[in-house]
Formats: sequence, C-alpha cells, structure tokens
Amino acid sequence: MGPGKPAIAAILMLAVNAAFLLGVLLASRPQEPGFSGPEWGVTGGAVRAEDIPGYLAGLAAMRSLPEDAAIQLRFYRAAPGMRVQEKSYVIGRDVAEGEAPDADLEVLLDARYVAELGGGICPAIQRARAEKGLEFKVRKNAGALLWKYRDIARYKACFGF
Repeated sequence: MGPGKPAIAAILMLAVNAAFLLGVLLASRPQEPGFSGPEWGVTGGAVRAEDIPGYLAGLAAMRSLPEDAAIQLRFYRAAPGMRVQEKSYVIGRDVAEGEAPDADLEVLLDARYVAELGGGICPAIQRARAEKGLEFKVRKNAGALLWKYRDIARYKACFGF
C-alpha cells in the first residue's frame, strides 16, 4: 500500500459505517400514521351528533392523550353575527357530554362538519380549519400544554398544523 492508501481506506470505512448507522436510524424512527381506517374515524357513513362520544373514543389519537387530559369540545351552528352552541363534550381518556370548567383547551367546531367525520377525522378537521369552521382556545400555559400533550404531536399533520 502507498502512503495515502491507509487514510483513504479509513475515511471510506468511516463513510460506510456512517451511512449504515444513518440507514438504521431512519428505518427505526416512527412512521407517520396513514390516517385511514376505523382508528382514524373512517366509517364510510355520516356521523350524527349522538354518535360523537363513541366516534371519538375509537380514534387512535385518544390512546395518546395524557391521563389528566381535559379538552372541551363545543359544536356550534353559525347564526347571523353569533354562534349558537349545540353540544358540548369533555374529552379525556373517555368522552362524555358536559362541561369541563378546568379544561386545558377548548375546541370550537361548526356542527356542519359533524356528518363529514365519517370520511375520517383528518379530512374533516383540515377542511374545517381551511374554511374557518374550527377554532382552538388555549386556556392554560401554552408551553406546559405542549409538554403535557407531546405524545399527540405526531398527529399534527392530521389536525392541519
């Protein structure tokens, strides 16, 4: 071997090892979910307001909520110059109709999107956001909530973020 050959061989070996490690890291990272099928709310039919608790409870993202999650979900219908509340749900590890006075987050969704939920929560939410039919109100420290709900950050594409 010539004088520069050992250095070239060492650099080549480092490059091969680095490429191998990069491949292992990329293959082992969690893949973004496909957002389809029943665990993403794709029922194939229209969802009714009375179906909401069962519908939401079956979503994949519900399993990622923290134990002490408290999200207020309010459905409303638009009336001239105001919003008229229709139904209100408290989302935690389960879903129940009612009010959460100490909710972390309030989600306001125009009731006209309820029927669309049968096509999947992601398309319905993304359409509602694009058409200004969805609003989020943070009721607690935003930084603390980001940490508390960090496990659902992987679904941000579904929710249009």
